[in-house]
Order: sequence, then C-alpha cells, then structure tokens
Amino acid sequence: MFTRKRISWSILPALVIALVSLIGTEMPASASTPALFAASKDEAHHCSVIGSADGYQAVVCADILTAQIDSVDYYAKGQIEVYCQTDSGTAVQCANIYAEGVFADLNGDRWDSGSYACGHSYGPCPAGRVIIPEGQDNLHFNDQCGDPIDYPWTQVWTVVYGGNTQIELPVSDKTIELDASNGNDGINYSSGHYAACW
Repeated sequence: MFTRKRISWSILPALVIALVSLIGTEMPASASTPALFAASKDEAHHCSVIGSADGYQAVVCADILTAQIDSVDYYAKGQIEVYCQTDSGTAVQCANIYAEGVFADLNGDRWDSGSYACGHSYGPCPAGRVIIPEGQDNLHFNDQCGDPIDYPWTQVWTVVYGGNTQIELPVSDKTIELDASNGNDGINYSSGHYAACW
C-alpha cells in the first residue's frame, strides 16, 4: 500500500519560476527586424493623430513602400503624409501645413525632399492627404534581407521631423506641432525599422 504525499503549496511559486527560467533558456532570441517583400509590394503605414480641436484632427504618417523594378532589382521608398480630418476620419483641407521628413537606411544613406508648405501665402492646401515623397533606395535581389549587420542598406525607415512639422486645423485655426508630447521617436514620428527584401 502506497502513501499519498501532499505537495506543499508554499513551494509551488518556486517550481513555476524554475520552469519558466528553464523554458526561457530554450526560447529563441527576440524577433528580428520586420520584413517588407518587394515581390508582394509590401508597405509599412504608420499614422498618428497629433492633436485636435473643434471636431478636427491633425494627422502625420510615416510610410515605406516596396516593389520590384525588373527581374533583378527592387526598391524601398519613403514618404510622409500630413493632413487634417474630421473626428469621424474624413480627410479635409488644412488651413496650413509645414512638414519635413527623411527616408534613411542603416548604412547612413539619407533621402529627403526638403520642406513642404501649403496654406496662407503658399496657396491653399489640398482637400485630402498631402503625400510627400522622401526618396528611393534601389536594391538588387542578391541583397535580400540577410542579417541587418551584414546588409545595413536593406534596413530602412521613414521619419517625420518634429519641431518643424506643423499643421493648422480648419475652423479653429489651431496650430498643432509635432513634438515630444505626440511623437513616437523623441520629437519625431517614425515608421520604425524594416528590412526591405526581394
């Protein structure tokens, strides 16, 4: 006849911690840089409302687009978007926009279109989204994704510059500036890093 032993519940937390520690040593390292595949025309599109007033919102976006150029070449290109919308999400004309941004890679290459301005003395802003191209990185299929350390030119991102980017809303004429209070990368707004792949 066997005797049933009771496990003391006081040791259960220690057992759980030991099990989690053991599993943790077998788990793979953290996920790598997310990939965008040119063959699928993958895109990264990150937007944020940076401020609002009287039923209108100021929006900034940082995008990366990819596509194949021909049978051996492809590209990644950056663009920023700045616009106004109603609280329900319908794009409308801003009173004024001033925006700057950049498209860059880990290799140290940078592309930008300079500044963009509309409204007031620059003439009326468009009624919808303002899309500002920031440059294009042409790549070869041999680049692939690989390790970003080996292929720094395939790791790309787009940034809307804070401190310089301002959107004036309709009706209230309130000016919203991209800064540390509404950016996701210090005072800037970034798409985050992506590996541009064939």
